[in-house]
Amino acid sequence: MFDIKENEVLRCSAGYNYFHVLPNGDICRCMGSYLDSPIMHISDFSKKELIGIFDSICYKKSCCAGCDRDWADKWIICEDKIKDHIKSEQFCHIFQEQKLDQFDENNVKIVWSPTMSCNYNCSYCENNTDGNIENIDEEIKNGFRNIKNSYRGGIIDISGGEPFIKLTLVTDVIESLQDKFKFAITTNLSFSILEFSRRIDPTKTNLSLSLHPTCKLFNFDIFLGRCLFLKECGFKFKINFVGYPEQLYLFDRYK
Repeated sequence: MFDIKENEVLRCSAGYNYFHVLPNGDICRCMGSYLDSPIMHISDFSKKELIGIFDSICYKKSCCAGCDRDWADKWIICEDKIKDHIKSEQFCHIFQEQKLDQFDENNVKIVWSPTMSCNYNCSYCENNTDGNIENIDEEIKNGFRNIKNSYRGGIIDISGGEPFIKLTLVTDVIESLQDKFKFAITTNLSFSILEFSRRIDPTKTNLSLSLHPTCKLFNFDIFLGRCLFLKECGFKFKINFVGYPEQLYLFDRYK
């Protein structure tokens, strides 16, 4: 929560060093603004427009998601002077320090949700297979090519929903950008990753593998086999045991 007085304004690097790409291709400043009007569509991506958006004031007194706090710096401005600089929790450890008045082509963090649908239908999660699967793959791929040509590098965080529902699209995008970008993927690992492992450079991609022990579709033997296969291929990953209270008693079984 940011304590903003009447004579102060809050400015944020979201939409500048950091933005979200939604399943329909809309680009939003942050998780807090995805229900607002998007900045642009990925098929119309323009870095110049993003730089212009950066002049916008943030009217949200708190961030809605951890990734907003992790990657976006905040500045409290009073009488045209910087009163306080709230640094992001992750960005400053990976890239150079963010500056209010300077655009750094190296400092880009993109959160991409290829779909908000999920094949698992967990009782404790609102994402399910009832969601719409966008069929705009070529627009998405062309948009990411424009993004690649606009930046020297950065990180693309891929999540959902279950992003591997769109596994071919995700693999195509990573393969085309991995010479400049690094990737972080959150997945339940319920889809075959053979083609993915052949085409993707393991030094450029980290995975967070979600273990859902009470989901009816979860198969531990297949999950473990794919984990060992990824390890053999040289991928770095962590296993995230989903800590829903009613399944915490199973933690020691999988530890």
